Amino acid sequence: MFPDFCKIFDQDIYIVGGAVRDQLLGIDVCDVDIASAIHPHDFKKLCKSLGHKTFDTGIEHGTVTVLIDGKAYEHTTFRTDVSCDGRNANVSFSKTIEEDLSRRDFTINAIALLRNEIIDPFQGQQDLENKILKTVGLAEERFSEDYLRIIRAARFASRLNMSIDTELLIAAKHLAPKIIEHVSVERISDEFKKAQAHAKEFLKVLYSMNILENLFKRTSDHHANELWWEEVGRAAQFDVESYFASLFRPIANRDRVEEVCREYKLSRSIIRFSCQLVQHAPYFMHEEFSLENSYQILKACGDNAPRLINYLQNVIQHSQATPTLDQTLEKLDQIYEAINKPLINGGDLHKMNIKPSPEFRHILDRSAILQIEGFSKEEILKQIN
Repeated sequence: MFPDFCKIFDQDIYIVGGAVRDQLLGIDVCDVDIASAIHPHDFKKLCKSLGHKTFDTGIEHGTVTVLIDGKAYEHTTFRTDVSCDGRNANVSFSKTIEEDLSRRDFTINAIALLRNEIIDPFQGQQDLENKILKTVGLAEERFSEDYLRIIRAARFASRLNMSIDTELLIAAKHLAPKIIEHVSVERISDEFKKAQAHAKEFLKVLYSMNILENLFKRTSDHHANELWWEEVGRAAQFDVESYFASLFRPIANRDRVEEVCREYKLSRSIIRFSCQLVQHAPYFMHEEFSLENSYQILKACGDNAPRLINYLQNVIQHSQATPTLDQTLEKLDQIYEAINKPLINGGDLHKMNIKPSPEFRHILDRSAILQIEGFSKEEILKQIN
């Protein structure tokens, strides 16, 4: 249940957007946005008089965050668009909820709740029931106001298992090339992060909208894409590093992957693992197994070694298994064990009066290989002494 905002503020305060949509669908509501005709500065004064702390999260656009019983709610004054350039909108404040809802992207997001009354001027409830995604008004106009809405359409359709309205699909295909021109990379990356839980379905919808070929320069080979979608879906079950690495793995060039990751302003941890996966996965999949090479690769991966092993075992093996990979995987856990918990360490070498030198590292590496081959600590010490 939502807080009774009308009672809290003694004003008509509407619950809007995703919170209403998700409640109607019976989905857990994470964030609750509210709206009213109250000017943002007047809303701040009202909150202060009631003892509620506020933050200017976007006051120039009419948005103020208020804390109520320790929970944050974003309040936005009713708005109407004055002009849009495909990235940013110039807005003015309006007086009615209907005007505010008319500027929203999709009918399913253009539903409001006031006390127990649902305000649904664009039949969003009907579209929810019919499981079809439609824009508010003409799709080409809505997308031209903000081209990110095309990717958002794919995210909502895949997350909610909705079909896509024909007009929306035609407009999305036509305007997809505009995304890169007009939308910041941070906003695009954020949509992909939000879609991680349903990544496979998300990519399928993006493909149907011709967005993948614009964002990733993907081939039109449907079989190759299906293998990729399967891999991304599996990787997305683990962590954000594995997820994004799977998105970029088809690029198959380490330098290019790093360049693309930096273009999209992704975190260092995502960049690092994406580069390691692209660089090393082909070896484990196609090259003849070498204990020494595999050891050096996993050692170079550092704290990403378990993530690489997990990716090979639980992502690639399930979708693109090869005899080479099957044989290799039997040894990788043992190799990592020798790296993570070596029987012989620097302290042991010091006790043997072996001083640090270029040979020091070589002796430790040789000891690790012997450990992987099944030798005991005592046997290894005899061989290196």
